[in-house]
Amino acid sequence: MLSEESVYVQLGPRKWKLGGECLKLLESCNQCLEAEDVGLALRNQLNEKGYIYLKHFLPEEDVLKARATVLEYIQNLNDTGVLKKSVFASTYMDGILSIGCDVGCIPFMEGKNPVTSHAAVLNIIENPKLYDIFTSIFHGVHPVTFDYKWLRGMHQGGNTGCHMDRVYMNRGSSQLLTCWIPLDNLTLDMSVLAVLEGSHRIDRIDDNGYTKLQSTYANMDVDRDQLQGTGWFTEDPMEFYYLNEMPERKNTVERSLTPSEPIWKTTAFSAGDILIFTMRTIHMSSINLTNKLRLSCDTRWQPSNEPIDPRFGQQETSIPLGHTELKFGLYAKNDDTIEDGKTTMEQWRNKWGFPMK
Repeated sequence: MLSEESVYVQLGPRKWKLGGECLKLLESCNQCLEAEDVGLALRNQLNEKGYIYLKHFLPEEDVLKARATVLEYIQNLNDTGVLKKSVFASTYMDGILSIGCDVGCIPFMEGKNPVTSHAAVLNIIENPKLYDIFTSIFHGVHPVTFDYKWLRGMHQGGNTGCHMDRVYMNRGSSQLLTCWIPLDNLTLDMSVLAVLEGSHRIDRIDDNGYTKLQSTYANMDVDRDQLQGTGWFTEDPMEFYYLNEMPERKNTVERSLTPSEPIWKTTAFSAGDILIFTMRTIHMSSINLTNKLRLSCDTRWQPSNEPIDPRFGQQETSIPLGHTELKFGLYAKNDDTIEDGKTTMEQWRNKWGFPMK
């Protein structure tokens, strides 16, 4: 009898077997939608795991229409000379990138702009079904979503490092949630999201490494702390399996994990899937090993009766949305020159007791 071929996922520097010791399959929780109390079932899932993964939640046809709209928008920037280097190798609809098209080649599409405000895109990222599900999660309180949208295209060889969203947005509601929406059918080698299940919890014993992480890194504010760099805690997902270990033991071989410890999980995603998670949930994306542009959009949701982080909710039209000075995440990855008065993640990790290797 032939055994099934092993599947591997490239998470930063780690090539892990899916279903192996360090990386498990992300399970959907569509059964929560059939519960007698949907809101309670979803909140329990969120509290226990740190995420809610729903398959085929949005209409696939409409998601692919949104994808086509974004691809057409990028091609138009090429055609009108806004982008100097060709993004696509052939027809834009197939999404195949031209050779050498990296992060500097793909346009910055975050914020509130013509493409995030396009009807076909809004039909997905502010779909009525999203309002319904967040109303259930928020105990019947109508939700609001940030005007700022994190629409992103991931180039070949690119990925997002390990982080939690709280370090970027923490000046409003404590119930703020992220909803990640893939705008295509994504295989495991197309920069899919991976979550560290259970990493969000703050009820562990005081000397636990995750407790320290949630009382240090989670309390960072990248603008207030004048951070220069990505805001990622690390690019190596293995580090989270050694938060309770002494620094000199971190280079040992992969060890057995206890059932109570957080575990990395991922899956291939279909157009129409959504992944909701907390501000404290550690996550990252796999490396895009293909020559296709990976499109996705992060949206943020919270109860309408709680304060909104003023950086991302349009309260005064004269105030620009977004972070004040610097870009973070992928767009700051290769920013090696540290300006006067700025801080680095390496400095903060040393202060917190998580020195880098």
